[in-house]
Amino acid sequence: GVRWASRTGHQASRLLEAHIAIACLASACRMTRVLAVLESAFALIWIAGAAIAGAIVWVWRWHWDPDCACTWRSDEGAVHTSASILASFVVCLGAYGASAAAARTSGGLARRRVASFTRMYILAALLTYGPYVLWSAVHVRDERLSSALLAVSWAFLELQGAFNAAVYALQSRHLR
Repeated sequence: GVRWASRTGHQASRLLEAHIAIACLASACRMTRVLAVLESAFALIWIAGAAIAGAIVWVWRWHWDPDCACTWRSDEGAVHTSASILASFVVCLGAYGASAAAARTSGGLARRRVASFTRMYILAALLTYGPYVLWSAVHVRDERLSSALLAVSWAFLELQGAFNAAVYALQSRHLR
């Protein structure tokens, strides 16, 4: 239970961090009412994604083990292991894509910049979630290579906050 809560709490903090960045962006750009509603919908999408990921973790009893810095993964559980990460990944790309499309069609220089930086957030999501999804989808027979790939995948996942913070800092500077 504690380990599950630790992993789920870690995911929830990432989702909250992303929502805070979008909320700050909304206020920085003085968005119209339509984009303010979109920002609220974006928050609900993230909450739904966190709930889906948490449910998958709870149902299949998969969790992050902070003591050994590894995931529990059984032979039949490769799909289960990656399910919560994959759910977050899909929600992330869908929400960012919807945000970019709405900002692009709204017009105005600031909104075009929002769309541009949203595409940068999508790239950050691909870079951070992608290696883990790939690792869990491809079975590597060599245990040492598999462990090394897992370590690299988790390193990229842990860098997600840094990538998002860098994009947010860049866009804040650019939008002044």
